[in-house]
Amino acid sequence: MNQCWDECYPHRRVQGKDGEHHQYYAYVLEAVLILSNGMVLPLMSEFLENDTELEKIESDEEWKQDCELKAFYRLATQLKKEFPRLRLTLLLDGLYAEWAGK
Repeated sequence: MNQCWDECYPHRRVQGKDGEHHQYYAYVLEAVLILSNGMVLPLMSEFLENDTELEKIESDEEWKQDCELKAFYRLATQLKKEFPRLRLTLLLDGLYAEWAGK
């Protein structure tokens, strides 16, 4: 989106014809159940959101938006809390290879 609907949306700087502007996007990480017949059922969602304190930081080195990996830790914690005895198989992409080694 080119306009900000909510301050918590992650955003990036984009160079356009009219100069540099922010582009906003809604990003959600989903935990789903995949059944043997191929049906996919949503189980839990975790939205990536920026903290309002982030907007006060003007240094590019200190400024770090919420990311998929941080959201995964929050989602995994919530899944474990809600379903403590549920055995899970995780299907993840290459982003999580570093996490799996920990």
